[in-house]
Amino acid sequence: MSEKPGCLPLWSRIIIGLVIAAFSGTMIFASKCVFDIKELARLAVDPAYIAMCAGKIADFPEPLPEGYSYKVGLDLQPFQISIVTLEHAADQQQMVFFSVRDQTPDVDAKSLLSRAYDYGINTPTASAHFTDLKMKGEITVAGETAPYMSGQLTDREGRKYEGLIACIRPKGQKKTILIYALEPPGKPLNTDICFDLLKKIKKI
Repeated sequence: MSEKPGCLPLWSRIIIGLVIAAFSGTMIFASKCVFDIKELARLAVDPAYIAMCAGKIADFPEPLPEGYSYKVGLDLQPFQISIVTLEHAADQQQMVFFSVRDQTPDVDAKSLLSRAYDYGINTPTASAHFTDLKMKGEITVAGETAPYMSGQLTDREGRKYEGLIACIRPKGQKKTILIYALEPPGKPLNTDICFDLLKKIKKI
């Protein structure tokens, strides 16, 4: 009997979700299920749908703080994955919030963060791998500890970026949240932009 998408190992579903997140503006991924390309593309940029996706990840401030806006949302029920992409208008920093529901209590946030760091950052406009770790630390998000790693990245065309990855495993909940922040090529990472938004999240 074939394994249901939602029963795939946690990291397998995370990779599937990251691939989808990377191309969410233009590409639809299919694995053991069929998505209606036109319908999903329409929903992904619909404000009400994006708000629904965001609500499955965390209790974001409503309205978002000035300068921040939602760009894309996806709720992939077969894989129990929700994704929302935001952008900060002033410097075009992109942030991706990625949530996967799972039942793997033996996995901790730091080990998942390390694997996500090795995989790199994927957004609707960029796909790059870390080449230089600059900072490690922790930030508190809605009472939960979120370890993070940041540094320089390079894509296949040789463009240089600076970005950050954080991971949250909320206590008493069966889900994992990965958070990505990426500046446009050649710009230094402004951690205040992503941290300010994270500190305004009320509940996970």
